[in-house]
Amino acid sequence: MKEGAKVANTKNKKANTLNLFCVCCGSTKSSDFYVSKNRLYAAIGRLPICKECIDKLFNEYFAIYGENKKAMYFLCRRLDVPFSIAAFNGATNHSIKTGWKIWQSYFKEINSLGGTNNYGDCFDQSDDFLDDNIKLDNNISVSDEESNSYLIRKWGNLPPQDLQYLEEQYNEWCNRYDVSTKSMEILVQEICYQQLNIKKKRASGDGVSKELKDLQDLMNSAALKPIQESAAMAADVNTLGTWIKKFENEKPIPEPDPEFKDVDSIKKYIRVWFLGHFCRMLGINNEYAKEYDEEMRKYSVEITDEDLKQNDNINFDKELDEENITEESGDQDGLVQ
Repeated sequence: MKEGAKVANTKNKKANTLNLFCVCCGSTKSSDFYVSKNRLYAAIGRLPICKECIDKLFNEYFAIYGENKKAMYFLCRRLDVPFSIAAFNGATNHSIKTGWKIWQSYFKEINSLGGTNNYGDCFDQSDDFLDDNIKLDNNISVSDEESNSYLIRKWGNLPPQDLQYLEEQYNEWCNRYDVSTKSMEILVQEICYQQLNIKKKRASGDGVSKELKDLQDLMNSAALKPIQESAAMAADVNTLGTWIKKFENEKPIPEPDPEFKDVDSIKKYIRVWFLGHFCRMLGINNEYAKEYDEEMRKYSVEITDEDLKQNDNINFDKELDEENITEESGDQDGLVQ
């Protein structure tokens, strides 16, 4: 261990004594080089290409592709610098406001905000250039302005693939567990952030023991650890009320088909002959009273004017017949005398 430390110190001392120069043009002006966290340049801590040569490379790519975004993407690939769509969008706004060249604004963006926004240290940690129209599982397009704005408000100004990963993980947690309170939402979001950090650290070959411990602490706070989950499930099995609540919240009983809604007509009987009749008695005109009237029409006879006239004629004829019968009986009585 001591010999290894001595070798490392010797290498660092040699690196510090080296004069930094551009591998393209040989410039040795220290202010011409951008800071780099790339492990390939760890000995010097800077990109070994000066700003003037970077400008020439960018112009060459722009002449080929005719677009800032593509030129910046291929420049990052050439220099082994992370390409981030979020950083490029920020650089575009900065370039418009300040008049800087787009590549100058981009390097300022990744060097000043790269650690905060997790832009990465090398090109392997870049956004895929074709990820402008990433589709999430819930059919949300990250490139869509409203969806992108919503995801940025929720998760922060992160690369699209990070937003996709965070949203996917969050939806998975919500589908499997009850995330109905504000405190649970916050804890699940923090769990998703920690999952993303672990994923990125593993991709770069770094240790994740501390991050895993933090993740376990978060899961413990949210009662989402496997041992807690098993205990909760056991408690659910032992109580009927929790099962009923689970069915109501997660898998509610669907509405029956119309033919099975009121098979014995009990509901209709109560509505018509109790509620409807009661409302009609009190002079309340509502849906129950209307249903009562409709049902009563089935058992009622409507008398028209013609029916009344015919009834009057029938009564008149009856009266005439009765008068005639009376007269005839009187005549017969006279003859008998």
